[in-house]
Formats: sequence, structure tokens, C-alpha cells
Amino acid sequence: MDCIDRRMPSERGSLPAIALGTENTCMTGRKPDYPAVRLERYSARADVPFEAANALLMEHAHLMRDRMVAGGGPDFDIMPHVNGFWKKFDQVLPPNGSYYLAWSAQGAFVGTGALRTGSPGVGEMKHLYVRPEARIKDARAMGIRTLLADTFAANPEMPALYDRIGFSRVAPFSVGGTAATSPELVQHMLFFRMSL
Repeated sequence: MDCIDRRMPSERGSLPAIALGTENTCMTGRKPDYPAVRLERYSARADVPFEAANALLMEHAHLMRDRMVAGGGPDFDIMPHVNGFWKKFDQVLPPNGSYYLAWSAQGAFVGTGALRTGSPGVGEMKHLYVRPEARIKDARAMGIRTLLADTFAANPEMPALYDRIGFSRVAPFSVGGTAATSPELVQHMLFFRMSL
């Protein structure tokens, strides 16, 4: 559950921090028993820890290129995309957009994402990325021993990601919301399992 925890001070003092799984009880009324992940929105280019932000963007760009090539698409140079993002970085800062970095309770950067406005009333999400090890580490900390996942067969990115981080394809299961809600879609879905 995403919670805005105003008690969690921002590194720069004035920015709101969104806490995921902190001691903030939000609507659940109980303290989560897994470590916090902090997501911070940046207002100025000078506030962004560029080295960490660029490392996450490079990881994301390499992953996307590798997926494209593995899926039969053309190989391409990621650097024009990376450099173009930084050149137009002001488009993802207020008032035109939002830029976020996420880090673990131990202070390691684990994710990034951006939002920018296009035409009036239209926005675009850019470079949403969370390191796979951060997602799995969080699951282990929550006491999860088995991870299940499903996706539509028409979604080529997710099966490639699940395969890459160690999931195995399995027979359909009815645990997921989509399969339980719309069983007629099961024949158009792929199912995955990973033991932790």
C-alpha cells in the first residue's frame, strides 16, 4: 500500500516523501512487517543525484534493448535515448512533469520513473523501472516463499522479464485476480511461478 508519510523527513527538507511499507499505518491500522521503500519526487535538476539516476536509466535502457533483440527486433544504440532523456530532463520536472527515484530502507537506489505532460490533459509515463532484486528481496522480507505471476500472452515484455529473473512457466492457476474474475481470458494468458 502506498502511503504518504509526512513524518518521514525528506533529504532536502521540503519535498514530500511517499513511503511504501513504513511505520505509517495508513488505512490498514497496523505496522507492516517488511522494510520500507521510499519514493521521492524531485523539483529541480540540481537536487537529483545524477550518478544514481543515470545508472538506473542505463539499466532500464539495456534491459529494453535486450528484450527488443531477444524478441526478434532490431538491435539499436541506447545512448541517443539516454542522452535525449537528460537533454530534455526539464520536461519531467514541475510544472511540466514529475521525476521519481525509489530507494530501499538501507539507502540503495532501487527504482526510477518519470511523468511528463504532452498536449493538454495528456501525460506520458517514462522509464518506469524497479530493480528485480529489490522486488524479490521485499517479497522474502514479507515471508513469501512462492511468487506467482500472470500476464496476457499478447504482452511480450512481461514473459521475457519473468523468464529472465527466474520464474518458470506453469499451468494456469486461479489465484490471480484476472483469471478468477474473467476465466474466459485464461486461454489468452501465461502463468509463472518462482520459489524463493
